[in-house]
Amino acid sequence: ADVGAQLDGSLYVSGSQTNYVQSKESMERQLYPILEQLQATLEGLMISYGQLRVSRETLAEQAALYQRLYELQASMLGTGLGTAAELDKVAADLESAKADLSQVDASMEQLSRAMGMQLGYSDSVPVIGEVPEPDLAYISSADPAADLERAAAENQTVKSVSRSDGSTAGNESRDRNENAAKGQLSAKLSELYSDMKSKELLYQSSLTTMEKAERTKASAERMFSLGMLSTAEYQAQMLTYLGYKASAELAKLNLCQSINNYKWAVNGVVSLG
Repeated sequence: ADVGAQLDGSLYVSGSQTNYVQSKESMERQLYPILEQLQATLEGLMISYGQLRVSRETLAEQAALYQRLYELQASMLGTGLGTAAELDKVAADLESAKADLSQVDASMEQLSRAMGMQLGYSDSVPVIGEVPEPDLAYISSADPAADLERAAAENQTVKSVSRSDGSTAGNESRDRNENAAKGQLSAKLSELYSDMKSKELLYQSSLTTMEKAERTKASAERMFSLGMLSTAEYQAQMLTYLGYKASAELAKLNLCQSINNYKWAVNGVVSLG
């Protein structure tokens, strides 16, 4: 091959350059499904990290609540208005929340390092951002029939069985395998679509529940400050509020994961079986 110089001063190799470009494009086509699978996996891990973050926030709020109640009970015990048993109960709850918090922190650290390794980090740990709000517009615009056609065109399993050696027997075998694979894909896509719609309903319901929980929290705070709620009653109402809050956050994350599962299936990234 001849070596020459281009106008920008860089070298080119005639004769082999075309082969290099074709090889690069062929390699990119082969790697594309792997890159898509990696991206889908990382998105799933990010949502799992978000779920751990919800658990951590809940436990941190519980620990803060127990710390506040512990200080209150200690003060009441000192004035003869409380009992040692009540103080011990709050102390045990506080220690339990701290232990659970420590475990979640360790899990979050482990997961962020695993994500970092897949993204090319070696020593440092990446900062994991918040999961975006669920794309409700995508759900309303989804077209199962059209999505199935695209999924069949993109799915590697369907592609792999859609080849034939050209013989009659080969064509018949191809048709059987292709129909079976498309049937499995249709069933899987239908399952994922139904899951996405049901998760949407749960998400919408959680928003209404969260509004009620916020009102309950405000009422409990006010009544407790006025001495109209006992420590145990206040604790129960606040724990109920924290439970509702966590459920609402998890409903959001579950919907995001469900949307992602369907989107990736339409793009061909889904296992059939």
